[in-house]
Amino acid sequence: MQWGLAVFNNVRKFIQFQLTINIVICSITIIGGAIIGHNPLNVVQMLWTNLIMDILGAIALGTEKYEENGKFARIGRGQAKVLVLDHNWRQIIVHAIFQIIVMVVLMFLGAQIFFSADEPFNLIDEPERRDGVPTNRLKLDTICFNVFILMNLFN
Repeated sequence: MQWGLAVFNNVRKFIQFQLTINIVICSITIIGGAIIGHNPLNVVQMLWTNLIMDILGAIALGTEKYEENGKFARIGRGQAKVLVLDHNWRQIIVHAIFQIIVMVVLMFLGAQIFFSADEPFNLIDEPERRDGVPTNRLKLDTICFNVFILMNLFN
């Protein structure tokens, strides 16, 4: 019974992790597409994000074991229907809002933060590469991807 309760709690943690990432990735895709005209994460980066989501979630699901003599509260039939508890929703929403704010700041102010004022570029019109050399827009998109992945690793 303790092992079953540990698995049930791990499934809750997995769902919390997946929901946070999915809310953020959908929001960033919609905001980027509607305002900038392109998604800050390209197709390959989205696939990497999906791969990382699944691997980290599976690791979290499979590695946390039950305590031998731990104290477990029994889960009733009504409680088993609720996979995401209220405190889980709070954590999902707060962390998703934090990640969305960080990503929006990077998308719109990242050029001023990371690049000198000598090399301004238009977020909408700037190509990713010029004569085979990555432009600052591609570098900014890569920074956004790395920050997004790091935030989710710490999540």
